[in-house]
Amino acid sequence: MKREAVFIAGLFLFFSLVSFASALGCSGTLNQSIMKIPQTDNAHGALWNQSGINICYSDLFSPSYTGQNLHDGCTDPDDGLLLKLYSKNNSHASYPTFALDSYNISVCYKGLEDCRIGSCDPDDNKCRTIVYISNKTNAHISSWSFIPASDRGYLPISCDCVGNCNKKDFIVGSTMCYEFSENEENCEIDGTDLAAKTDPRCVGGALCECVWNVSAATDCSFQLTMPGEEVGCDYICTYSESEATECSGSSKVIRTLATTTKTTSCINGLLPEGFVCQSGSATIACGDLEEASLPFFGAWQFIISLVSIAFIYALIGRKRLI
Repeated sequence: MKREAVFIAGLFLFFSLVSFASALGCSGTLNQSIMKIPQTDNAHGALWNQSGINICYSDLFSPSYTGQNLHDGCTDPDDGLLLKLYSKNNSHASYPTFALDSYNISVCYKGLEDCRIGSCDPDDNKCRTIVYISNKTNAHISSWSFIPASDRGYLPISCDCVGNCNKKDFIVGSTMCYEFSENEENCEIDGTDLAAKTDPRCVGGALCECVWNVSAATDCSFQLTMPGEEVGCDYICTYSESEATECSGSSKVIRTLATTTKTTSCINGLLPEGFVCQSGSATIACGDLEEASLPFFGAWQFIISLVSIAFIYALIGRKRLI
C-alpha cells in the first residue's frame, strides 16, 4: 500500500501546484502588466516596470498575450496606446489625443487595440474597460475593478484585445441567490446557506450571503463582504438581477448589476486581494432550486473518488502477488 499512498499524495501535490501557478497571475508574469497604479482609486499612474499595483491584461482577457515587445512601439490608441504620462512613475495621465507635449511617456501594450474613451458594447466579446480617468487630461486614474469611479464622472478607457481572444467572464456572484426571489425568508436562510457553498470567494474572512432587496420586493441579491487592510474597513459587492430571459429548456440567462460600497474606515483605496465587483451575466437553472443538486465534485464525490483510487490500486497490487 506504500505505492498507493505515494500516488495519492502525489495527486494532492499536483493539484496544489496547479492552483498555486494559477494564482500567480499578473504578479508572477509581468509581461501581462499593462501599467501600474499605487492604489485602485484616484491614483497617479506608472509604467509596467515601476512599483505599484498591476493593471493586468490576463485579468481582463483570455488567453494571455504572448506577443513580442509588449510595451514598445504604440503610436496611437488604435494600436495599443492607452494613456500618456509626464513621468515614468507617480504621474498624472492624459488620453493620448488630448495630451500636452510634456506628456511624452507612453503607456503602451501591444495586446490592445482600438482604445477609446467610452464603455464597451455588452455584446462585444473582445472589449473591456481597462481604467477610468478623472478628465481627458491632467487626470487621476482608477482601476477597471473600482466601479464607483464611473459614478463620480470618471471616464472609462476601453480597448479590444488583439487576435484570437475574448474578454473574460467575471464572477457575478452565487447564482443560487437569484432563485429565491419569491420569498424573503427563504432568500436569507436557504439562499445564504447555498451561496456560501458555491462561490469560490467565500473563504477566509469573506462573508457571503443572500440579502432581500426591500425596494424591489422580488429580488434576492448576492452580497460579498471582504475586509480591507485598514481596521474596521469592509468592501461590499452586491449583485442584483437586472433582467432575465425566459426559460429555454432547463435554463435561462440573467444579467446582474454589481455595485460596490465601502465602510467609512476605508481611506487608502486598496481593494482586498480577490475582490472583483463587475456586472455580468450567468446561465442558471429554471425551476425549483431545492430540487437541484449542488455542483459536481463536492466533498462526498471527492472522498468516494479517493477511496475508489485506493481500492483499484489495492486490487492491482494483489494481482501482482498472485
